[in-house]
Amino acid sequence: AKRLDARSTTKSLQEATEIYEQLAEKFSKAGQLVQAASLLGNRTPEGLRFSAIKSLKKEGVTITPEMTKKIDGFVQQVKKTDAGSYDNGLARHNLMQYVAKQLPQRKMSQILQVWKAGLLTSPRTTAGNLAANTAEAILRKGYVDPLANILDAATSLVTGQRSRKYTLRGMGSGASEGLVKGVRYFKTGYDPRNPSQKFDVRNINYSDKPLGKAAEIYTQAVFRLMGSQDQPFYYAALRNSLYDQALTQASRQKLKGTAKQDFIKEFVTEPQTKAMDLADKEARYAVFQNETALGKAASKLKSTEGLGGDVAEFLIPFSQVPSSIATRMIERTPIGWATEIAKQIKNKKFDQRAMTQAIANGSMVIPLVGAGVALANSGAMTLGYPTDKKERDLWEAEGKQPYSIKVGDQWLSTNYF
Repeated sequence: AKRLDARSTTKSLQEATEIYEQLAEKFSKAGQLVQAASLLGNRTPEGLRFSAIKSLKKEGVTITPEMTKKIDGFVQQVKKTDAGSYDNGLARHNLMQYVAKQLPQRKMSQILQVWKAGLLTSPRTTAGNLAANTAEAILRKGYVDPLANILDAATSLVTGQRSRKYTLRGMGSGASEGLVKGVRYFKTGYDPRNPSQKFDVRNINYSDKPLGKAAEIYTQAVFRLMGSQDQPFYYAALRNSLYDQALTQASRQKLKGTAKQDFIKEFVTEPQTKAMDLADKEARYAVFQNETALGKAASKLKSTEGLGGDVAEFLIPFSQVPSSIATRMIERTPIGWATEIAKQIKNKKFDQRAMTQAIANGSMVIPLVGAGVALANSGAMTLGYPTDKKERDLWEAEGKQPYSIKVGDQWLSTNYF
């Protein structure tokens, strides 16, 4: 595809575009989002221009001299920046956004997008998202990963090798990196990871009229804010996973001293595709952005063209996070063990890292249920709203609410935890 792109003839650009389109589809279906997102960066400026014009013609858009001039201007910006740099990616993103804005937009899709943004416009939603990510990080690094590490050490007595090393390295630097990138994403709307996927955001644009501009500013601000919040948690988990893998590989190779430190530094700063894919997968899992069977089924319903898709979008405005949480609840019971065992038997391949993680995850139900029973018995946790009137009146007098935990003098909902 790169060779064809470089030839810059009409025929070669057409063939390159077809290859890239097929690759993007296959990568997306395989869940290899890192590679799918990077495909745009592989195209030459001429290839980008050809693809942009093709997309407009395919949708029946009449290409005016002004549009051609605009596209050429974006292509020139791509040429001015270094390939692979953030600025180069941003220039490519801006070109694609301009093209998307010229495509016909359905009124119902625009209305639903504003409505979805409204559902997220609340300080409570922001607090809940941050609280859920924080709680998940604490549970993962405080319980799941240490237990998985112990199980991995025990399994290595049979397999003869380790698949993980517990560490907190990368958490701080990753969080700082995510904070910077989160602010940058909020300002520009560009992030090669596509964080909007978590909140089921469609690429919907509005007119240049005052009302259209207001709707676009509002929806983009809401979705970018939510996407920005996840980035410190995502990059903390990503960098931590890379250090975990680096330490594991260094241990396997029996590296010591300077050789070990040099190896780890190179591994983390210039990770190979396989290592980066695993780190990305584990980081997405950490922020509830992982793909699930439930999420895929809901997305398929919502991707239907016309009224059917609109109805599904209205009934299931957010499918990614609820599906991830529902699946996580199952994974943190022994059912998660059975599912992973069945999966590995089907694939005829033993994945030690995945298995120890599944067992550690599945055991979490024991301390969680134990904590719940202890809190309920001590009167520090409520369940459903009481049916007895006297007890209901007492609840109201004490400020109690259903399914909450008492922290100090306040009753806090367990919703986000």
